[in-house]
Amino acid sequence: MLYNKRIVDFSILEIFMSIFFNDNEENNQAVHENENNSVQEPVAGPTVEQVVAEWKQKYAYLNADFENFKRRTVKEYEAMRLDIYTRICKPLLVIMDDFDRACAAADKQHSDIEGFKLIRKSFEKCLTEIGVVEMPVEGAFDPQKHEALLQVQSAEHASGDIVSVLQKGYMLHGAVLRPAKVSVAQ
Repeated sequence: MLYNKRIVDFSILEIFMSIFFNDNEENNQAVHENENNSVQEPVAGPTVEQVVAEWKQKYAYLNADFENFKRRTVKEYEAMRLDIYTRICKPLLVIMDDFDRACAAADKQHSDIEGFKLIRKSFEKCLTEIGVVEMPVEGAFDPQKHEALLQVQSAEHASGDIVSVLQKGYMLHGAVLRPAKVSVAQ
């Protein structure tokens, strides 16, 4: 009975539409097609595959950002560590130079000189453990590693070669901590 009522209601709807909207076959078919299509067409939206692909892409970007963050953090940590070592070790090099001058100026017969040498050796060992090493000074002048204080005439050395070292230079993990102060041949 209910089913028949729907058919009757539908027929009444058709009659109503034909009265108010010019009884046109094309209009009626278009109305029926729209009703059928609206029931059968799925709602337009992203498919499961599209959603999965979008989340995979977001995950890949997030993972790449995190890897970049880790690399950047390691570099910043190493730079900060090197800066701290530099700030600590630079003033200590002055003390090392003082020990060298004291050993050179002291009388060789003094027993205190051996104490100075032992202290200097122990001090040098501590700096070496941190990564501070004495810079080798040989050959040609390198403005990245040396500071020229004097230019001297020398028949033994070519122009631009280091003649003598006035103050030792030191490196910290391969970077110049303090340049060597040298005299250079003209």
